[in-house]
Amino acid sequence: VVLHTWYALLTARAEQVQMTSRYVELSERGSLRELRVQARRRDVDYLCPNLASDPVVGWSDLLEEFHRSSERVLPGPSRFEKD
Repeated sequence: VVLHTWYALLTARAEQVQMTSRYVELSERGSLRELRVQARRRDVDYLCPNLASDPVVGWSDLLEEFHRSSERVLPGPSRFEKD
């Protein structure tokens, strides 16, 4: 992916833009609260949830909160998704 990005920039098939992001590690304590907080923010361009190891909370709780937070941020399909 990184090589593709640099190639696209060097061949003028992409352009560089400023973006802000937030990273949430879902395997850590407090990750469900952090996911809720970050999903409500509107001052970032993208949210990057990640699961680097087994979560300290139960899988069902993690999936439920992830789904709930995702629905808040992305309530419907994007203009790029097909029905």
